[in-house]
Amino acid sequence: MPAGQPPSPDFSNARAALRRFVDAQVIPGAAAVIATANRVLEEDVYGWADLEERIPLRHDQIYRVFSNTKLVTTCGLLLLLEKGHCRLDDPVAHYLPAFSRMRVLRKTALSLDDTEAARQPPTLRHLLTHTAGLVYAGTHPGSLLAQAYQRERILDPAIALEESIDRLAALPLLFHPGEGWEYSMATDVLGRVIEVISGARVEDFLQQTVFDPLAMRDSVFRLPPQKLPRLAGLYEPAQPDHPLKGGLTRATELESIYTTNDVRPLISPGGGLFSTTADMLQLLRALLPGEHALLRPESLELLLTSQVPASMVRYPATRPASGKTFSFGGALTVQPSSIEHPLSKGELQWGGIAGTHWWLHPTFKTVGLIMTQRHLGFWHLFSFQYKNLTYRAIEAFLT
Repeated sequence: MPAGQPPSPDFSNARAALRRFVDAQVIPGAAAVIATANRVLEEDVYGWADLEERIPLRHDQIYRVFSNTKLVTTCGLLLLLEKGHCRLDDPVAHYLPAFSRMRVLRKTALSLDDTEAARQPPTLRHLLTHTAGLVYAGTHPGSLLAQAYQRERILDPAIALEESIDRLAALPLLFHPGEGWEYSMATDVLGRVIEVISGARVEDFLQQTVFDPLAMRDSVFRLPPQKLPRLAGLYEPAQPDHPLKGGLTRATELESIYTTNDVRPLISPGGGLFSTTADMLQLLRALLPGEHALLRPESLELLLTSQVPASMVRYPATRPASGKTFSFGGALTVQPSSIEHPLSKGELQWGGIAGTHWWLHPTFKTVGLIMTQRHLGFWHLFSFQYKNLTYRAIEAFLT
């Protein structure tokens, strides 16, 4: 420990565990950081940005953060809310008229026309909490809605956000707004709402209100050519049905979609961001209370308050998320599972499909972040184990 540096928890066991996952080729490499609002407690970068070329992971590596994007877009909407430009219970149709007169697919439907009128209109609150009745096609493979999403090319990179959301609004909902929970492209709709309210493209609005104020210099929706060499390779498990088996293959098809959308129309406010460890850390620190907080105290409270019953939260499609409820920014741990430390109760956390995982604990005023590029890495054991061991280190430090 450097002279004059206050003591901090010993995170060496957590670091060693994460490195074992890299050495076993469960993940290609990882950057991890634990911090308070003004001090980095633990930082590690280990493994490979490119397995084939044996290019080491860099501190300034750029990652596809996928659903970490949702936290940024949520903050953007809350900033508009703070200025009185919208209200949580405003109908979505107030900003996007295509969402007027929404229909809901009947539970026994055999065709897309078998619908009933929505009992209430979807609202901004529903979008923020994923209770609007929207879905992701990938979590309902082969279903009527999934087929319709694919047929209408919802979130196709070749179709701009405005048109994609208009096409989405013409399709029925899975359930009546407010009567279910389904992880979905609701945040993409929220991004379009931001555009209508602000009068700016969503990427420009987030640049001005989030990225620039927080000095998030490498967070972009369109990766410029000069930054492409810093983009980490995207990998997928050689045996997808065995998530702890080592062995990774280059996800070349996915890379062709998620490498750069510099010339493609779509911006995805729900999953299209490129970012770095340093930038995401800036955002997480700005969500801790204090003079440098991005949001007002009442907005931060919304992020740390359950907005839906825990029994509603099931991910993906039918699997319950044990002990988790949902706020506006991610999942809240109300009852730690068998693979989570008891101290994790009360944390806010979420991540992306390629294994970028973040968490924030209001009691300990700490944030944590793992960055990697393993497709199908959301809520994977490597992130749970690392986080569990960080809490053990905090517990040992406090006792």
